[in-house]
Amino acid sequence: MLEKLFASKTRVKLLTLFLLNPETEMYVREIARRTNENTNAVRRELNK
Repeated sequence: MLEKLFASKTRVKLLTLFLLNPETEMYVREIARRTNENTNAVRRELNK
């Protein structure tokens, strides 16, 4: 469903990760590892 709202697959993965783990603090590299995305792509989406 989120894929229809957002063009970026990385953004969808990030939103899913954050919504399923609201209390968890994570570093960028950990987020990249959990979403199976490139660190730079994750950093770019987080900056947006």
